[in-house]
Amino acid sequence: MEKHLDMINNQTLSNERILQGLRLLNEKHKAYLEDEGKWLDGGFETLVTIDANHADPDLSPLMVKKEIYMMLPNDIRDDVQRVIDVE
Repeated sequence: MEKHLDMINNQTLSNERILQGLRLLNEKHKAYLEDEGKWLDGGFETLVTIDANHADPDLSPLMVKKEIYMMLPNDIRDDVQRVIDVE
């Protein structure tokens, strides 16, 4: 049981670091979000989702929504890749 809780805590921390990194991108690319990126209502956090196929939702890593990611300019995609792996 304790190992399971450690795994949950580690995944939660990992997911929170990713979300924090995406929030920082909201500030870095504020002009983009206000102009061309209005479709990203909610900021760059909308680029990720929980892996619905994962056996345990508590341990599920965040995944990039590729269809949204591919709509971003290359420089912003590079920044996103620094925050989370895009497969």
